[in-house]
Amino acid sequence: MSKLEIPFIQPTHPNDVFVCSIEGCNGAGKTTLLNRYKKDYPDTECRLCVPDVFQTAKDMKRFMLFESSQLCSALYYLAGAVEVFNSHNKSFSKVLFDRSIWSTFAAAYAKDETTIPILLNCLNAIKQQVFLPNLIIVLDASFETAKARSSKKSSGGEFDKDEIEAFMKKRNFYNLLKDAGYPILFIDVNDKNEEDVYSEFLKMLKTEQYHLTRIE
Repeated sequence: MSKLEIPFIQPTHPNDVFVCSIEGCNGAGKTTLLNRYKKDYPDTECRLCVPDVFQTAKDMKRFMLFESSQLCSALYYLAGAVEVFNSHNKSFSKVLFDRSIWSTFAAAYAKDETTIPILLNCLNAIKQQVFLPNLIIVLDASFETAKARSSKKSSGGEFDKDEIEAFMKKRNFYNLLKDAGYPILFIDVNDKNEEDVYSEFLKMLKTEQYHLTRIE
């Protein structure tokens, strides 16, 4: 199969709103990082990229992840991204997501690459109704690290079923996004503790926010 061509889709949310997403595999530390940032920076809207019920309704989540067609699953999560956009608290000028719409694309790419052109057309049609991040920070964990951390989770581990091929394809999708011009940075989390990851994340975030402000 030829290399997937991904067009660059410009964020359409207001310029005075800065949107960052934390991406990465299950077990990379996204939720831990988001919760720490939320505590330290209450001026930022910190949330999932879909409504909370998408995560708490376990039967539906299980169906969408493991039983439905990949296109059905992806469109379901795209619908969730639309709802999150429309329920955004406009008093916040900064938004931090635990995953973004691109996580849905990475999952689709891993399972069925043929859905990506369809999903890109859908995204282009609804781009004014979803958040496309100004900055994407990927917590980059190896397959072994991710599996070891996921095995220690007190809940949610039943959803961590990626084998190494799917794991690597999801990781590679972010390289494809970067090649297409999307603002992606990687933090290698394999040999870092939570404090080291948080410190590196803050440095990246502040640097990119500064550069964006200078450009505007």
